Amino acid sequence: MIVLCESPLAREHAMGCCDQFARERESDHGPNVKCYLFEELAIPARMDEAAKAAVDAELLVFAVTPEGDLPPAIKLWTEGWLSRRENLDGYLVGLVLEEGAEVRGVAGLKEVYLRHLAHRAGMDYLSHFPSGKAKVIPNSLDDFNQRAEQMTPLLDEILHQHFVPHEVSRM
Repeated sequence: MIVLCESPLAREHAMGCCDQFARERESDHGPNVKCYLFEELAIPARMDEAAKAAVDAELLVFAVTPEGDLPPAIKLWTEGWLSRRENLDGYLVGLVLEEGAEVRGVAGLKEVYLRHLAHRAGMDYLSHFPSGKAKVIPNSLDDFNQRAEQMTPLLDEILHQHFVPHEVSRM
């Protein structure tokens, strides 16, 4: 999970949501979370590190305020890793700190951008963390692996049949 935060306050809110998310999953270990403040992405090494993590992330969270638009540097950063994502399934969460945008009934510029980003990245857009037990994304690598490991009664029967080859008569 990659968490990108507009401010330290947004980071605090996002990390609380991450903790709740891990508790709902009843995980023995919390999710692997990498958290970055927007201002940290101005440092080339941190920008590269965050971009590499975003390419493979199953869950990408943007913790933002509803006012204004995302900074141009953040938009440029998202464009940098977007083409390398290679159609991996996942979720992009637009975690807005205040409910003001929803009260007005109009999505803010940040939310509109994040929704389009999710679409272009082949990810589902969520306005909050998913709740409940972890579910495997249909047709994802995890889904295929899970199905490949299942031993159904029919498969068990096929694998344990003993075939006796028939002799082929010669003319």
